[in-house]
Amino acid sequence: MKSFWTIIALAFSLSVFAQCNDLITITKKEFDQYFTKGDTANYSPDFVKHGNTLTVPGSDVILTDSNPDEDGVIVYVPRGVIFNTTYVLETQDEIMNHYQLISSGAYPDRDIIGFPYIFNDYLLAIEDPHTDYPLIVQVWKIKRQGKDFELKKELKLGECSLYDISACISHGHIYIKNRVDDTSVAYYKIKI
Repeated sequence: MKSFWTIIALAFSLSVFAQCNDLITITKKEFDQYFTKGDTANYSPDFVKHGNTLTVPGSDVILTDSNPDEDGVIVYVPRGVIFNTTYVLETQDEIMNHYQLISSGAYPDRDIIGFPYIFNDYLLAIEDPHTDYPLIVQVWKIKRQGKDFELKKELKLGECSLYDISACISHGHIYIKNRVDDTSVAYYKIKI
């Protein structure tokens, strides 16, 4: 049994190592050439809280914030709508924020790691900072006019010592700016 866990640990280490090796160092000039700000969710007057209750339009989903006097406080925050059909929900607890894409109709809801930014046919989500976070970045392929999403890539950039980043998707790559410290910045790209 011990050898089984050793093999699992080795496989995980190799996948993280391969992921970090796939990062290509680029210049600031190349980063600036391709960097764009993605589109974000738009305000929807139908997707707002009334008191501590939130109803997702076009669905049976009704969410109520937990009592602030209880352990494990959960607060629901409507963050907007994308493609006029998919609602972005943020759930806040004491440890971190969670995000969910809720599509109206027959498409499944998707849990995503961070607030979504749209770059043409892709959605980019970067994990919000929290205690001991591994800084995960997800790339989702947008399908069916924004009603469905397919996870294409998930990167654990904290394993590559990248923690304070901004990123975008352009020309088949994720372009990453990593603030190393107060005075230095490093730039990378990685193929989607």
